[in-house]
Amino acid sequence: MSEQNSPQVERHQIELLEATLASLDDAVVSTDSSGRISYLNAAAEKLTGCSSEDAIGKPLESVCRSISAKTGEPVYELSKKVLRDEELVGSDDESLFIAADGSSLPVEARASSMRSPDGRIVGHVFVLRDLTERWREASLISEQNRLLERVVRGGSASEILDAICLAVEQHIAADTIATVLLVDETGTHLRPAAGPRCPAEYAAAVDPVSIGADCGSCGTAAYSRQLVIVSDIATDPLWKDFRQAALPHGLRSCWSVPIISSDDSVLGTFAVYSRQSRSPRDQDLHVMEFLSRTAGITIERQRSEEALRNSERRALQANEAKSEFLANMSHEIRTPMAAILGHADLLLSHLKDPDNVSCVSTIRRNGNHLLEIINDILDISRIEAGKLDVTFSSCSLVELLSDLWSMMHVRVEGKPVDLCFDAVGELPETIQTDPQRLKQVFINLLGNAIKFTESGHVKLRVQMLDHDADPRLQFDVEDTGIGIPEENLKCLFEAFSQGDASVTRKFGGSGLGLAISKRLTEKLGGELTVESTEGVGSTFSVLLPVGSLDSVNFRNIDCDRLSPDLEPSRFEIGLSCRVLLVDDRRDIRFLAQHSLEKAGASVVTAEDGLDAIGSVARATESGEKFDIIIMDMQMPEMDGYTATAKLRSAGCELPIIALTANAMSGDREQCIAAGCDDYLSKPIDTSMLLEKVRCLTQGNLVDDLKAHGNRSVSGEGS
Repeated sequence: MSEQNSPQVERHQIELLEATLASLDDAVVSTDSSGRISYLNAAAEKLTGCSSEDAIGKPLESVCRSISAKTGEPVYELSKKVLRDEELVGSDDESLFIAADGSSLPVEARASSMRSPDGRIVGHVFVLRDLTERWREASLISEQNRLLERVVRGGSASEILDAICLAVEQHIAADTIATVLLVDETGTHLRPAAGPRCPAEYAAAVDPVSIGADCGSCGTAAYSRQLVIVSDIATDPLWKDFRQAALPHGLRSCWSVPIISSDDSVLGTFAVYSRQSRSPRDQDLHVMEFLSRTAGITIERQRSEEALRNSERRALQANEAKSEFLANMSHEIRTPMAAILGHADLLLSHLKDPDNVSCVSTIRRNGNHLLEIINDILDISRIEAGKLDVTFSSCSLVELLSDLWSMMHVRVEGKPVDLCFDAVGELPETIQTDPQRLKQVFINLLGNAIKFTESGHVKLRVQMLDHDADPRLQFDVEDTGIGIPEENLKCLFEAFSQGDASVTRKFGGSGLGLAISKRLTEKLGGELTVESTEGVGSTFSVLLPVGSLDSVNFRNIDCDRLSPDLEPSRFEIGLSCRVLLVDDRRDIRFLAQHSLEKAGASVVTAEDGLDAIGSVARATESGEKFDIIIMDMQMPEMDGYTATAKLRSAGCELPIIALTANAMSGDREQCIAAGCDDYLSKPIDTSMLLEKVRCLTQGNLVDDLKAHGNRSVSGEGS
């Protein structure tokens, strides 16, 4: 029975084997022992373009021709080796298989020998795997990586989208045209964004494309959020409104996919047009979907960058508006404050009655306090806007301490508080820093210490650290005041913060001093820290780099000699000059004129820039020329900047002192650039005004002005 069934079993096994081989995607070719083809499965017939009937009996190399993908040379070694060595072998590299029609495709080849039951070689089997899809996927990934690199490097979005369109066309077919349309700001239409090979007339004819259920391939894809395939534009109802624009340009079919963002919104559509009426292959759709994701990344990146730029632009505009507002508010507040304080000083000089003197002194004291708050607000605003600059120079440490002592010792008068300075060891005579900003830090720190200390002491201690590698000074402001609760330390250096409301109610203040001090210290390259115990006191420490000390002398500083009694008394300044005083505020003109005339000057006043120009012209004609001009910079009719520029352009070489109530960063530079020789902010410091007038009318500052790059008072820069 088994012998009778043996042929049937063998046939069944052969049929099963043939069915298995026929179902494989890999091409299978067998040969006899001499290398002539004995079998091809269906995949091999498709690959070679030869039927089994035509191929059987032919030499293997006449049907299965291939070349090296690397060198382009014919690949014969595989078949020779398996025929010669009778072993299982594979190709050393990927090969390009040459089909009967001359086209090529990448393959991976394997070969082995077939043996009879007694071990004899009866034939060989060759297996060829089509690598087209693998190569296509690798090519797509490589293309995507190149495009994403351009995105990361900040390439233009329009250029990258154009490159994506060209890549899609290259991967699908030469007769295709790819485009990108983006949703507009209204969210109701699509607008062209890319498509370098799309006919311009067609793009213009369909722009914009409405987003809706029956609006061509693209409008419908954006609406439905799904792939839309139109294989025949001439007949498809979706194209009833667009076919007359498309057909004259040879566009016969259109396939469109929506571009979806990371937050699942529709950014636009990616469309491919063909010049044939056809549907896309699976591989075409894969290319479109793959690179449409790259387009989505590009669009999102562009929009994120655009949003960032818009945010930065709005922030800049807000900062500029804030700066302009603060400048205006500074002018509006400081100008009347100048009048209030100036008239208080003037009135004080005429009063003898103690009660009247006390009342005016109270007005003066509170006016100065209000001015300090205004200055703090301006400073913190400048710091936050990044417009507060520091200027490093060599300054005397003794003079710095003396100035601080002269300003601060009066604040402890009448309080049971001892103010003392302590210089530990030898200290450098000069340091590299911004003396004005450093003094501002310690005025804030010492002022706070005095304000919050009802009895005991406030001490400023300074000592040298790291003489050699990184020379630094440590300043400690120590007090025996109320101290700071530990939970309030973390927000101590925040603007408008004073720990708790009860402190503000009792001691007052804006809560800006420490925030300003912290940021100024950091601008100077230093560090501000605090240690405090509630009910015991606080110590604020400033660690400050002081620059190179290679050629600097060291000395002991006797802080007991930092006494107001040793300060040189301010001498009376006598003037003998003719002054043109220009200001639109009558009270400011009155105060400045009073001080100048009291010092011996002859004063003529003008109310605005036009009046000033006329006054200079009349004085020149009459022979009674002015020696100096004091010019307010913010006036109606014609401001001081314009008036100064016109005077300089007319050849006026008189020294001009700018008066301004702005006190904003860059205001001095703006005045100098307009042609002024010096600058004074309001409220006017009378002694400083008189000193500047004296120096400029006597020519003592000419060389200094030239050396510092200011406008030459000799007229060279006018």
